[in-house]
Amino acid sequence: MNMQTTAFIETLSSKHKDKFLSFSDLFIGKNYFNENNFNKLLELSTLQNLTASFVLLDTKSEIIGVRVTYVPGKWMNEISMTHLKNINVQNKEIAYFKSLFIHKQHQGKGYGPMLTNKSMQVLKQMGAKAILTHSWLESPNNSSVKYLENMGFQQLGLVKNFWIDFDYTCSGCGLQNCTCTAVEMILML
Repeated sequence: MNMQTTAFIETLSSKHKDKFLSFSDLFIGKNYFNENNFNKLLELSTLQNLTASFVLLDTKSEIIGVRVTYVPGKWMNEISMTHLKNINVQNKEIAYFKSLFIHKQHQGKGYGPMLTNKSMQVLKQMGAKAILTHSWLESPNNSSVKYLENMGFQQLGLVKNFWIDFDYTCSGCGLQNCTCTAVEMILML
């Protein structure tokens, strides 16, 4: 018998820290998010008492998905922007989609768009005019880029070795200094 899991979205907060870090180690890469950067992640996700990052929980309160989103104007010194020169939006009006991961057993059920749309609702309340992201080119069947294009994102260009300076072990290439390529993409709101 195939029963569909009921899932619930919650705003990411410090109460999710341990489960969030365990989940991200499995699906994003060991130490991509860690004890040292979790509080910074929460800070970059919050503006005007609103938070744009979310977790998806199953009925046992286990994390089965995450959408990490940095709010407009806070993340600019944290992430390289390579292809934004011709975009007619002020930096302080651009939000950043950092990460979206859904547990493999729960993919294809609409949870990714559900989390993404929830984030976009909050970003619009904050006055965001655009969302920038770096999509994982080497994702299985290029699913990351295809997903974002289906959401309306447009490709700006490629960034080779985008994650090479991140101190984590990539779940994709398996290297400590990740050599995966990012596709820089933008969505105008």
